[in-house]
Amino acid sequence: MSVNNKIIQTNEAIYNIYTVLWRMNADLDQTLQKMNSSLSSVDHEIKNIVVQVDNVENDIISIAKKFPSSVTYYIILFVVIILLNLLSVYLVYQIFKSFTELEFRSDKMVRKFNKKRYTSLHDDRNRFLVEDSETPPPTYDEYVKTADLYVKYHNDASNQCASPTVHEEHEY
Repeated sequence: MSVNNKIIQTNEAIYNIYTVLWRMNADLDQTLQKMNSSLSSVDHEIKNIVVQVDNVENDIISIAKKFPSSVTYYIILFVVIILLNLLSVYLVYQIFKSFTELEFRSDKMVRKFNKKRYTSLHDDRNRFLVEDSETPPPTYDEYVKTADLYVKYHNDASNQCASPTVHEEHEY
């Protein structure tokens, strides 16, 4: 092998490397252009999202400015806690008061129960009494008529006993 052959072979190898690199460069350029177009559309969408997020942030900030400061909320919370404590103290007082009056209340309830029980018995008893009935008591004339009927009945009964042949049945 001669030096010329070696130089020719080296030139051919360099040329082959050059063509491969040129093709790779061309392919990479096409790939980069496709990637750049895709990435530019992604960048555009991301910019739109950033704009929308900024709009939402501005809306939230404008709404938050309408609310009172945190000190106001702390004061309201403090007042609610104080009211709850006062309510609990009042309830504890009422429980203590009910326990101290428990014996009195139980006696009062027993009396009320007995009153209802005896009142209902008294009402039942009065319902059957003559003085509470709807008919008035008999008058003197009614007593006299009743006495006359009584005398007449006994006279008729004694007459029947005196005459054994006559047997009449009386319906009263």
